[in-house]
Amino acid sequence: MMLRISDKYIIRAFLYALLVCLAALISLFVVIDTFSNLSNIVADWRQSGQGILHLPLLVLEMNAVRLPLILYELAPVLTLSAAMFTVVRMRRANEITPLLASGVSIYRVLWPIFLMAIAVTIAQLIDREVLIPRFGAHIYEWDRIRDKTFREWRNRAMLEDGYGNVLFAGRYYIKLKKQENARITSYWPQGLRQPKEILNAQEALWVEAPSPGWMYSEGTDIEYDASGNVIQQVRFGPNGRFVPLVEDGANRANPGLVTDATPPRMETRELDVFYKPTLYLLEYAQQHGLRRDMALDINRRIAAPLTNFILLLVGLPFALRRDMKSPFLGAALAVGITGAYYAVGLLCENFALQGRFLTPLAGAWAPIIIFGPIGALLFDTMES
Repeated sequence: MMLRISDKYIIRAFLYALLVCLAALISLFVVIDTFSNLSNIVADWRQSGQGILHLPLLVLEMNAVRLPLILYELAPVLTLSAAMFTVVRMRRANEITPLLASGVSIYRVLWPIFLMAIAVTIAQLIDREVLIPRFGAHIYEWDRIRDKTFREWRNRAMLEDGYGNVLFAGRYYIKLKKQENARITSYWPQGLRQPKEILNAQEALWVEAPSPGWMYSEGTDIEYDASGNVIQQVRFGPNGRFVPLVEDGANRANPGLVTDATPPRMETRELDVFYKPTLYLLEYAQQHGLRRDMALDINRRIAAPLTNFILLLVGLPFALRRDMKSPFLGAALAVGITGAYYAVGLLCENFALQGRFLTPLAGAWAPIIIFGPIGALLFDTMES
């Protein structure tokens, strides 16, 4: 379809609005993130022994490294904000009315905006599959600096050991070598990785004698069959469950719970598979089994390109209302609509991760299933 003069005009207006929204949202995000972590950044600068001019360079580098991740997360709200800003401004200037009076349908008028949404979605996919994996290790390093309580403890420490077990600690104390609100989960190897055994404990302390390993205390030991049904659930006390350290893989076939996760591994962030490209994720799942959280992430990546278009279907009818006069009000409404979409998405993802009500497939696609029909109805009945 050939671009008309009006199409080019709308595209230019959209790009201008996109740049304005991009600058505003990124600036807001950077300022809030920087000042909320300023004390940690200053602590790292002082430890480095560099001059005062090195401090702003640290802030600049931290945000530059995280920019691909920020852009990926903000792409839907940027697309909708720019679209609503453009439409509301054109509506207020009576630039849409002549087009409609000439016989052009409102759907044809909005076509360039959907064309630009396709371009933004392609850029978002390139960002997800190329840029984020490229900077994944650097993002982790800057997370270490930003969370500088890391010097004494780590919040939400999580890693996967060589046996496929996932270790999680609400807080890990480095000097004490102690996990607080600790959990270790082993999985059945076949199919969608169902938990085989889960240890939930108030704490897990590293011990050296009589043999090295983690002593989980004050919690529960839950065993599951391959279908996800609970076989038994046992409570344990201060010295309830010992998980030995086996680093050479000798007990890999042992049915007992072992790990090769040492305190140094709990003290450093390892590159998470979720910063890898999707193809790597699929290969990883094929070799190690498909965990529930991994299945959810793969489905999220597949569903993500549709998010921009679903939000346009929901938001543009509001932008075309006669009582919508301010472009900035339209952009603010876009943020609200996107926030509602993400809130539903997070709720569904939590249900999927916990195995309650939703599968990973349903958890990832639920926002689209919910908002898609609403958007189609609003778009079909919008004012023209």
